Amino acid sequence: MKKAIILNKMFEGSWNDKEGNISHEIIDFALTDNGDYYVYNVPYGCCPKWVHIKGDTLKDCETHEVEYLYLTSESRRGIFDLKYRIKLKHKLHSFSYHKTGKKKDIVSGEMEQLYEKRSITYGGKKISEILDTDTPLITFEADYMETAVEPISINFSEYNYQRNKGYLKEDEYRNDYVYFKEAVKKAKWIRTGLNPIVVNVENTNQYNKKTFLDLIIKAESEECYTNMLFSVLNQPGIFEAFCKTFASDRNIDYSHHFHVAREHRVVSGRMDICADNTVQRVIIENKLYSGLNGIKKDDTTQLSRYYEWGLKADIEPVCFLLVPDFRAFLSHSNRKSEIEFEIENNDSEMSGKYIVVSYGNVGNFIDKHKHLFNENYEYFRYLDDIIAAFRNYAYPSKSEYVQALFRQRIQELD
Repeated sequence: MKKAIILNKMFEGSWNDKEGNISHEIIDFALTDNGDYYVYNVPYGCCPKWVHIKGDTLKDCETHEVEYLYLTSESRRGIFDLKYRIKLKHKLHSFSYHKTGKKKDIVSGEMEQLYEKRSITYGGKKISEILDTDTPLITFEADYMETAVEPISINFSEYNYQRNKGYLKEDEYRNDYVYFKEAVKKAKWIRTGLNPIVVNVENTNQYNKKTFLDLIIKAESEECYTNMLFSVLNQPGIFEAFCKTFASDRNIDYSHHFHVAREHRVVSGRMDICADNTVQRVIIENKLYSGLNGIKKDDTTQLSRYYEWGLKADIEPVCFLLVPDFRAFLSHSNRKSEIEFEIENNDSEMSGKYIVVSYGNVGNFIDKHKHLFNENYEYFRYLDDIIAAFRNYAYPSKSEYVQALFRQRIQELD
């Protein structure tokens, strides 16, 4: 039988930052209350009839065998990264997408029976209570998920993978298929820890605390975190303390006062936060989910252009890159982190130029320096919320963070 590969782009960022929205593939990161593992196929939870899962019972209409489903980053200039792969076990249905009408109602009814028959619950809630039921909420039963030890960059020569789904067939795109198989064969994979969702337990850690950002549905807004940090850094003594904490080994001239600015325009972009004291410049770029922007044909990005702006002062600039902990560190190895790989692949000259600072460490920094704030700070009453908001991204791995989102969603139903 011919082979094929399923690619799913993960939804994140602005999609989840809207009321009622939560990525359906969030179930890919948790086991049911019974310890079973189900997977959602992007988009709409549907699956072509021609897909046959390796080891499953063969049906007449199935022409291509699939072993793994891969979760990927978005495609930028035709290049994307493989984040996870899921070993598939059974195809649960071959429903097509129906937006309205009788066929949609039939699919919804049959899926509801399937949820009941298999007792598909998470944290005591049936899956159809957690997620909207406009589409099937599960597509496959799976064995396990694995994480790539290092991000695997893929650049197809023929197959155009731009949207949120992809089916790479070996008989249609032979060269790309062989290239892909070789790339994943050479890579190292480790098993991702998946567990049932446990809710209604005391929150004893510093993560996953409600803040005012949850109230205004902006907990995943990159701009909000930039604005909060800008506000904090403008308080007396905080900017200097920030630089001394995270750039202690860099040469910084504190004899001149730094003026901190936000959204400063330079050629081909705007810096999130920058500072200038006439002899030296500091750059702080914030990346919650977004990748490096302004990628040029000369293999440079916005980071290079901001760094060039910094070089116009007398002393070499100091540059920071602010990211969630799961982008800043690799809990399973001592190799480069996700953001470090992205810099290396898209703007290698900037490798080592930017100091990576995690959201969790920013939260800890603000907490440690609370004594420098007084009630004249106009957002003083929100300071604890600001600290908690940054710490809410202090999970060491993406899978742990997604599991926390899932748990929070279930708790909101009670």
